[in-house]
Amino acid sequence: MKVYKYYIKGKNIGSYLATPRMKPDEYIFYAYTADKDLASLFESSRDMTKFKRVVSKGYSKKDYTTLKQKNPTGEITDYQLITLIRENDKYREANVYVVMNNLERITLDTMIESDLASQLKYICPFIFKNEYIEALKTLQYVNLYKLFLSSYESDQYFYLMCEMINKFSPDDDVANISNDELELFLTIIEPMLKNDKETQSS
Repeated sequence: MKVYKYYIKGKNIGSYLATPRMKPDEYIFYAYTADKDLASLFESSRDMTKFKRVVSKGYSKKDYTTLKQKNPTGEITDYQLITLIRENDKYREANVYVVMNNLERITLDTMIESDLASQLKYICPFIFKNEYIEALKTLQYVNLYKLFLSSYESDQYFYLMCEMINKFSPDDDVANISNDELELFLTIIEPMLKNDKETQSS
């Protein structure tokens, strides 16, 4: 069995994935796979001038199992991500398969699952004039404010504010706010990408 291994310099990993222990000029064992097709897809999406590729031959299934146990975050696989596609001034969700290693997936999951809305402070949109509020609706700010407001349900003004927002924008639905997982993933690994981001999807 052949195993395709990829090493990358610490300075090329990027702030989201870097750790304080990484030395800028030190090559780090970053990713691997025994699947030739996955290896090809990984290489087609990454800036390979930043990686050192090593093909190790003669691996047994037991050897590969040991490698996975020692380096669980480095194994390359393909994951299904959600992205938003614009059609006729509206967005719809679509699924794409993207090749990444487990470390990248863990980082992505952590960022998606973190409660960003509760960590941010939002200004009530009704302090603005109507034309500005309409622009904020287009940017989904009103829906984000609904999410922020929901963390203050015990506040005496909570239901009053919700009623005001619903009267102003009854068609808005907080559920329409979706994470574009693909865009977030591309942002996370941007230092390692080829210029054409579209090569990430398969």
